[in-house]
Amino acid sequence: MKAFSYIENFVKGNEIFGIHLNVKSQREYDFEYLLLKRKFESISVVSKKKNEADTILSLDQLPLNSQISLCLSGNGVLVKKVDSSQLEDGLGAVLPNGNLDEFVVQQMELGKTGKALVVIVRKDFLQTIVDEFLNRKLWLVDVYLGPIVLKNLLPLFEENTCLQLQGMELEISQGEFVSYQKKTNKSWDRYRIGDELIDSNHVLPFACGISTLGFGDTTHIPELLMQVRSESISRRIAIGSQVAFLALVFLILLMNFIRFDAVNEEYSRFSAQLQTGKNLLFRMNDLKDEVAQKESFYVKSGLDTQSKLSYYSDRIASCLPSRLSFNLLG
Repeated sequence: MKAFSYIENFVKGNEIFGIHLNVKSQREYDFEYLLLKRKFESISVVSKKKNEADTILSLDQLPLNSQISLCLSGNGVLVKKVDSSQLEDGLGAVLPNGNLDEFVVQQMELGKTGKALVVIVRKDFLQTIVDEFLNRKLWLVDVYLGPIVLKNLLPLFEENTCLQLQGMELEISQGEFVSYQKKTNKSWDRYRIGDELIDSNHVLPFACGISTLGFGDTTHIPELLMQVRSESISRRIAIGSQVAFLALVFLILLMNFIRFDAVNEEYSRFSAQLQTGKNLLFRMNDLKDEVAQKESFYVKSGLDTQSKLSYYSDRIASCLPSRLSFNLLG
């Protein structure tokens, strides 16, 4: 089961940029991000950056084909605190004069206070943001509106925490959000979230990355992002398949090379033995020829038969006096 989970995580991606865009004007943003990486069961911060009062061109510094989890706030993002009972009748009670098909809506209960937060953004405005990312070959695979992104991190916060973030203040009590209010002044506190100590300006980007990597819930994702998410996963599958195919080809070539090297070594050894055998065979033939020549000379010289001259000489020598000494052969 774990192996299947690892494969699924690999396909979906183990790295993500959590980004908070606080919209200030049509082309100006407060832009902060964290790069988070998942390794087995843990998620950690790899790098962080903060750029205040940037334009959308700041996105160009991100690596191509990165996966993005976005938290969107500021101008164009409406946050309303409503009675939870209103939501029982549907979101039409929140936007009585609006066409719900034109809006993306996310909501979050505020504990047992009987209140809820509803965050609304127009689809055409969100589509503009999505297009800005896609035009830079950045895959926007997840989006949260305002403080909604924090609901997944409630178990990681210490009890009775007051979060003072950019443009908002939230109180956590007994693992639940109990209050929310807009806040204009900036705070530079640090908060303990799980095992990480996060600056206040990076809490929202961190929450984006953790929510996408750690939870994988898609119920909040608008339809216009589902296609981008699907294309991103398809692209990763295609790239993974290509890498796996190239790795397989490389492995086959490596095994062939190892086998070829072993066979080539055997061939060299047998070739050396064959050459040695040929040299010995040639030497043996030379020796046979030499023996045949000497035997022929021996026969032609008559050395293989008895010699009468030797017999006569031996007889003459036997007739000579025994005291006769042979001193000189003339």
